[in-house]
Amino acid sequence: MAEATVSGQGKSLAMWFPRSANRDAQPSVELHFNLWRMGHHGQKSDGILARDMLDVGIMVKDPNGLDSICLYLPTKIDASNIEDLSLRFVGHVLPTGVFNESLTGSSGHDGSLVKIHRLSGEPYCSIFNFPTSNGSISSSYIVVKQDLDGSVITIGLEALKLGCSGLAAGENLYFRLRIAMPENSSGIFFSSTSPSNKWLTSSIDVVEHMDFRLNQNRTLNPGIPQYLVDQDSPNYVPVKRLDFLLVVGVAVDLVIGHRDFHKCRLLETDLWKSYASEAHLKKGMVIYHWKEMNGGKPIKDFNAFVKLRVKLSGWQIIKSYLIIALIFGAICGASGNLVYDLIKSALKADGHELSQSAARCHDAPGAMGSLSASELDRKVGAPPQARKSNEPTTKDGRLEPPNSGNMMTTTVGGGAQ
Repeated sequence: MAEATVSGQGKSLAMWFPRSANRDAQPSVELHFNLWRMGHHGQKSDGILARDMLDVGIMVKDPNGLDSICLYLPTKIDASNIEDLSLRFVGHVLPTGVFNESLTGSSGHDGSLVKIHRLSGEPYCSIFNFPTSNGSISSSYIVVKQDLDGSVITIGLEALKLGCSGLAAGENLYFRLRIAMPENSSGIFFSSTSPSNKWLTSSIDVVEHMDFRLNQNRTLNPGIPQYLVDQDSPNYVPVKRLDFLLVVGVAVDLVIGHRDFHKCRLLETDLWKSYASEAHLKKGMVIYHWKEMNGGKPIKDFNAFVKLRVKLSGWQIIKSYLIIALIFGAICGASGNLVYDLIKSALKADGHELSQSAARCHDAPGAMGSLSASELDRKVGAPPQARKSNEPTTKDGRLEPPNSGNMMTTTVGGGAQ
C-alpha cells in the first residue's frame, strides 16, 4: 500500500498576449520553460527546504504589436517571488548554453537591455533588464495580481515600449524571469506517492508524477478562457515554438512519459553555476527537453507528463527510523519482561503445589511402615495366595478368629470364671 500527496496538481497554466493598436505589426512568440525540481517530496538541502523554480523565457518577434504579456499561475505569489535573470546573460557562457548557439552578451548603452550577438556581430536578440524598486521588480513594468484562485503576472506596456526603443530593425525582444515556487505550491506540477511503511525503513522510494500543462481548457480556471483569443481572430498572437525542460537530480529515474522527449543530458556544472544552485549542480542534475513546433502551425496548448522515482534518505529520515526502532525495541523488551514474569509466577505456583503433593506422599508410607506385620494384615488383609486353604475366612477374605466357645480360660485359684 502507498499514500499519495497531491496539492493542486493537474491545474493548467495560461498565457495570452493582448494586441496593441499598431495593426501593421505581426507579432509572434516562442516560449521557453525550465522547471527545476529541487525539493523532492519535501527534501531539504543544507537544512533549508529547497524550493522548486520555474524559469519563463518569452521571445517576441515584432514586439510593437503587443500591449502586454500575461502569465497565469494556479498558485498565489507576489512580486518577491519573481527574479529578473537578464544580467546573468552578460558574457558568452550562459547565452551559448541557453540558446545553443555561439553567442555573447553585453549590457546596452542605457542598461535597459542586454544585447546578445552572434560571433559575427549580427544581433540575435535583446534581453529586457527590468528596473527594480526596494529589491523587487518595479510595479511600473510588471504587475502581480492575486486573482482567479492564483496569480496573474503582467509585463506591461511600459516594459514593451522601453524594450522596443533599443531594438535594431527586425530584432527580437526577450524576457527571462524566474519564479520561486512557494513551499506549499509545488503540487501544481508534482504529486508524490510514498510507501505506507516509510517509517520502518532508513530510506524510502518515492514515486513522483510531473504534469505540466499550458492553456489546456479542461483544467483551466473557469475565469481564464475569456482572455484567450481564438485563432481566427485578428487579435490572435501565435505561439510558433515551445521548449519545456525538466531538471531533476541525477539519481532520479524517469520511469515513463506520455510523449517522447527531444533529448536529455547532464547539466554542465561550469556552464550553469552562475545560473542555478551550485550545491545542487555538484550533486549532479539531468535535463529532459521537450520541443513543440507543430509543423509550423500555431501551438494552441501543451502538456508534458512523466513518472519519476527517487530514493530519499537523510539524517531526518534515519533519525525518525532510529527513534521508531528504539520505541519498538522498548515495547518488545517490556512485553518480553512481562511475559517472563507471568510464566515465572505460574511455574512458581505449580512448583509449590507439587512440593505439597510430594510431602503428602512421603508421610503416607511412613505411617504404614510403623505397623507390625500382624496389624498390617488386619488393616489391609493378607493376600489370598498367602493363606492356607483350610483356614476359615470371613466373607471379605479375612481370617476368621478362633471360636470363642472352644477356648479355655484359666483363672487364678483354679476356678472357672
